[in-house]
Amino acid sequence: MLRYTIRRILIAIPMLLVITIIIFSLAKLLPGDAVSAIMSGEGDINAESMRQMRENLGLNDTAFVQYIKWLFRLLTGDLGTSHITFTKVSEMIGVRLGPTILLMGTSLVVSILIGVTLGIISAMKQYSILDNILTVFAFLGRSVPVFFVGMFLIYYLALINPVFPTNGMVSIGANGGFKDVLWHMFLPALSLSVLRIAEFLRYSRASMLEVLNSDYVWTARSKGIKERNVIVKHALRNALIPIVTLIGLNIPVLFSGAMIIEQVFQWPGLGSAFNNAITQRDYPLLMGLCFISSIIVLLSNLVTDLAYAFVDPRIRYQ
Repeated sequence: MLRYTIRRILIAIPMLLVITIIIFSLAKLLPGDAVSAIMSGEGDINAESMRQMRENLGLNDTAFVQYIKWLFRLLTGDLGTSHITFTKVSEMIGVRLGPTILLMGTSLVVSILIGVTLGIISAMKQYSILDNILTVFAFLGRSVPVFFVGMFLIYYLALINPVFPTNGMVSIGANGGFKDVLWHMFLPALSLSVLRIAEFLRYSRASMLEVLNSDYVWTARSKGIKERNVIVKHALRNALIPIVTLIGLNIPVLFSGAMIIEQVFQWPGLGSAFNNAITQRDYPLLMGLCFISSIIVLLSNLVTDLAYAFVDPRIRYQ
């Protein structure tokens, strides 16, 4: 297991390098730069001042030189300085990473618990009215865009029925206690969870149906083992193997969905920072955000692979 983990980490290093090259190349293809964004609100734009500012920020260098400079700073643990706010990128990401992980983690846990539970119930009640209702919900949940769910919830649970707040992470003037954060997080977390619940429901139902029709399950039942033990001890564990794969695949998708939902609900996470970095051509911030996001995705894939060994003892890594 340790050798496998080390090997996967070593493989991830060149992958990260390729990802940063692609992201930097795409960023440089965007029209304009940070200086243009800064000077856009100025009435009289002095060409010499703009040239000097670009020189100070290193924007007059070729794209290759700019990337090499960024890469060498990265090797020393420095993600650079924002071209707009002149704040350390690592500090900006550090402030916003926590809220994003909190929102993503809560949504993922809720989605797994509700989706897998409903999927198992649906499989055990196959072709019943409940199964049909849950199947319809699964297809509708998979079809509706996440931002539409967010706006729908805002309309009915914040405007028509003002129960939950529509923006921010804490109330103005509050100290940001657990209940206040949970109150603000309810709508964005629910918006992210609807699609994931539908997906986990559908896949767990299909996986459970396949396992329930297996020979060893019929053998366990013929031995007189209680149905609850058959489901929990024999069927569920084998049905979870495809679900573990689905969890790993959903983390990157959930991350991108969180970016959108954070904009809808003004959640102070990486989403708004990512949007600002693109619109303001803040290359260091954009590169830092993409680099951290790539690490999260690669780590989630590694954790997913390692989780197979815990779900299925037959799997061993060398």
